[in-house]
Amino acid sequence: MDLKYHILLNITLLAAAVLNISCSTGRNTSASRAYHELTTRYNIYHNAEENYTRLLEAQLINSNDKWFELLTFHPGEKSTNKEIPGGPFDAVIDKTAKSIVEHSITAKPRRDPSKAHSTEYRQWLKQEEFNPYIKNSWLLMGKAYVQNGDYNEALSVFKEIQRIFPNEKELIAEAQIWMLRSYVGLNNKFEADNMIYILKSSKIPNDLEPLFN
Repeated sequence: MDLKYHILLNITLLAAAVLNISCSTGRNTSASRAYHELTTRYNIYHNAEENYTRLLEAQLINSNDKWFELLTFHPGEKSTNKEIPGGPFDAVIDKTAKSIVEHSITAKPRRDPSKAHSTEYRQWLKQEEFNPYIKNSWLLMGKAYVQNGDYNEALSVFKEIQRIFPNEKELIAEAQIWMLRSYVGLNNKFEADNMIYILKSSKIPNDLEPLFN
């Protein structure tokens, strides 16, 4: 092997190793947060979202409505009598779960003494998740469970969203709307009515009004 090529190869491998270490999810730095946000957004989430949209469109095209029966929210909606979880949206669930497992950053960052008196900074330090794009993976996973008709699994995901992201008001509102749909899918009128009350008691973001309605 040419010596010059060998040296360049070693330098490239070393740079890659350094980048991998510095961008590990066990290290919470501005570089690691930027790297994992970018990777989550474009390497995994983008493909999962496209797959989700494609599956919804396919269900609309291939559905046959029974006009003498009560129509479901969506043509692909499943029966509440499912015994085994799973369905056409499993691939979406797998991709979003992969993005969470591989790119979630829960390690606390090194504190910046110069920001010690900032209320906003102290609040930021208290959060559980530091990859700013992971919330989208959580939400898409819950929606995919709903589309599979696995409402209990969906509810578990949406409740976890509320626990991990308590300050993300719009995210929580959207998760609660999907929780409402899940309770309706389970024919759980009590919890559905309670969720409607919760949503109406808070201000629903304008862009979520159509979904809620």
